[in-house]
Amino acid sequence: MADPNAVPDVSSARSRLLHSSVEQHGDHPLWLRAARLMDQPNFSQVAFDYCRSMTGAQAHAWPSNKIFAQKFRYITCYTLVAMHAQYLSGIAPPPTMKSLQAAVPSSPRQVSELISGLRAGGYVRAVQNNRDLRTLRLQPSDLLIAEVARSPLAFLEAAGQLDGVSASSAQRLRQDTATLARCLAVAQRAFVEADIYLSPFRIVSEFTDHDSGYLVLCAVIGASLASHAEDGAWDLPLTYQSLAMRFQVSRQHIGNLLKRAAERDMFLIRAGRVDTIDPDLVWEFQTWCAGQIALYAGLAEQNLGNS
Repeated sequence: MADPNAVPDVSSARSRLLHSSVEQHGDHPLWLRAARLMDQPNFSQVAFDYCRSMTGAQAHAWPSNKIFAQKFRYITCYTLVAMHAQYLSGIAPPPTMKSLQAAVPSSPRQVSELISGLRAGGYVRAVQNNRDLRTLRLQPSDLLIAEVARSPLAFLEAAGQLDGVSASSAQRLRQDTATLARCLAVAQRAFVEADIYLSPFRIVSEFTDHDSGYLVLCAVIGASLASHAEDGAWDLPLTYQSLAMRFQVSRQHIGNLLKRAAERDMFLIRAGRVDTIDPDLVWEFQTWCAGQIALYAGLAEQNLGNS
């Protein structure tokens, strides 16, 4: 018979909610909040809604497929937005090509080529630096900031149905680009200081290494959750052709991603549907979602208030 005076083993209960990959970070305030979010009965619905938002047809016009679909390109754009916000806040020098190249893990040539493409599309401007006329300051457009924030805002929007998360924060941040950029800057600084946000999630991180890999993973997870979702409409077949067209990559690339996943027993796709999927992968992905929601909900509260 259980001892009614026994102290509940909170850490054990938390470990059953959070994936084992973040067990060592379980006492961090972010992961404490993430565990509370995952403990809510509708959390799987939140993960499903996020996946459906990220893989929607409307989300993949240029430059989204160029800046989000691969980790190092995304990190470069994210870092530029953060550097720009810190500069406007008076706490950092203006971002230049040289300082951006020094701040990201991509090669200088990759950074230069990416920024050149974004400048050609009007998503980044090179502005004369008033403090040093010999250098040009890189200035991201509001549209680029919104594109970089697509995943954070999709997390917040989906999480609005959870207790403890404001249902209006995503929309308010969309309407306030300066505050949105400041939130991204704080998140980027936290990521650099201690990456307890992405690197613990081995499979999620691996998929982000490949062009559109993360988006393919979102599609597979979303399709696998659809049968349990309240509104389980899922309109993206998991065929080579459908995924290639949606994410603007080749059929061969999609085939390589799906074959590698099947060979490692992550998931198996047959006839455009999820035939089998490793429950541990779904758990890892949902824990990743909870951490991202906890991170950005906290930043939204700090910058917008709790209303």
